[in-house]
Amino acid sequence: FLLWFFLIFFILTSGFLLPLESMPAWMLVLTEGNAVRHFLYLARALVLRDADPASLVGEYLKLAAIGSTLFLGSVLAFRRKAA
Repeated sequence: FLLWFFLIFFILTSGFLLPLESMPAWMLVLTEGNAVRHFLYLARALVLRDADPASLVGEYLKLAAIGSTLFLGSVLAFRRKAA
């Protein structure tokens, strides 16, 4: 149940179903930590708009930061559990 709740939240706040422009400002701040939002932005920019990959470095870095943070958190949680 908990995983389902978070997956639905991430999908709804990613801009996949609802446009980001229609979200309130406080919700946009929350979605900055949503990796799905940044992935969808990159996919749309590269596939639909044929954007230059070098112009999307900021989005790549945000996605890498989210991934690194989650990876570090999972390593630390596993280390505590294994010890």
